[in-house]
Amino acid sequence: MDRNKPLRLIGLSSTEPEKQTKLTLNHLCQLPAQCPIEKCISTVFKDDMLQHLAQRHFRSNVKKHLQVAFNGERCTLVFDVSQLIGTQTICLGVLLYGGVRGKHSQLPGEREFCYHNRLKEDSGLESLKDYLPIMVLVKRTTFLCWALVDRKMESQEDLNGKQSKDLKQVKHLDFSNDTHPKCSEESIKRCDSGQKNNDLKTTTEAEQEEIMDSDILIIWTQSAPCIRPLHVAMTVFNSTLSVGRSAMRCVANSGQMYTEIGGKDLPKDRHSLLITQQELKEICGAEHHLHLELILHEPLE
Repeated sequence: MDRNKPLRLIGLSSTEPEKQTKLTLNHLCQLPAQCPIEKCISTVFKDDMLQHLAQRHFRSNVKKHLQVAFNGERCTLVFDVSQLIGTQTICLGVLLYGGVRGKHSQLPGEREFCYHNRLKEDSGLESLKDYLPIMVLVKRTTFLCWALVDRKMESQEDLNGKQSKDLKQVKHLDFSNDTHPKCSEESIKRCDSGQKNNDLKTTTEAEQEEIMDSDILIIWTQSAPCIRPLHVAMTVFNSTLSVGRSAMRCVANSGQMYTEIGGKDLPKDRHSLLITQQELKEICGAEHHLHLELILHEPLE
């Protein structure tokens, strides 16, 4: 036996592992997505998100709901928890991600991190065409609704993205596929006429309070499509900074070939900060105002 001869390890492949292909703008799905905000039936293309929010949802005071956010810098939003309507998704505001502060050439749209925002000439938002819009969403729901949804189950889009080794540009769009459930004519007529359902029982004040205690608050961020994932540190606290809760989460739709959250669906665990009603009482106390701090982070390549 030649001791100087190197040993050959059995079971190890001599070939180098395949490198994962980096996403580019051509790889991102071209299909429009349904707006996540409640009672909005619009489907929005990837580059129309900012214009849609400004025109349809923030028409009265657009700039009040927009906030420029740079990598590693904190942004703060304040909202009244008591004003949230149950089971409805509400947009608290929009973060305009601009990359690293001071580097205009490094704006997401300039370096092809995301698509340019398609804005109207008279919108007054033309200077924001290269920023990545990120919605800050909140929803009050019940613990039962949250627990019954399998949020860890990967969607068909996730599976398709993992199964395809070679990323290809989407060329064919299928707008005839309609998978959304339809309301029955009887339900529509009942809603239009204002007819009440006699089968529903009235609840006492004690029962209503018990139901409210089972409510939870879900906070998450959702961006227009981009080629790399973004992380966000979310912290909720009271006005005196004495009580709070924080978590590191992923920005939904960032760094994904396909949309992660479809329409009005609840976010996955990796996207959302969950706050129970008891935690809200501990944080807010007698006040109803909740402070939300967000810090975006873009990992290095």
